[in-house]
Amino acid sequence: MASANPVLYLLFVLVGLLAGWVAADFTKSAAYGRTVDLIAGALASLGGGSLFLKLAIQTTGWFWPLITALVSAMLVLGALRAVKNIASR
Repeated sequence: MASANPVLYLLFVLVGLLAGWVAADFTKSAAYGRTVDLIAGALASLGGGSLFLKLAIQTTGWFWPLITALVSAMLVLGALRAVKNIASR
């Protein structure tokens, strides 16, 4: 099982913040504002990365948990944008 190193959780949050920033820039609009994108990205990344560790998926190092954190953050941010688009119709 991957260790639950506090530094790894900090990396999850940083990856999520970066994902929120990139998602807002990539779509050229923030769904609910840049602050919400950053917070949603950080929380989703932390949740996805933590889930990956809790499932005890065998990995070496920190690469795959960070990829999982990035993907989970991007999925949540995409879902937020989809909800915003549906609600604005």
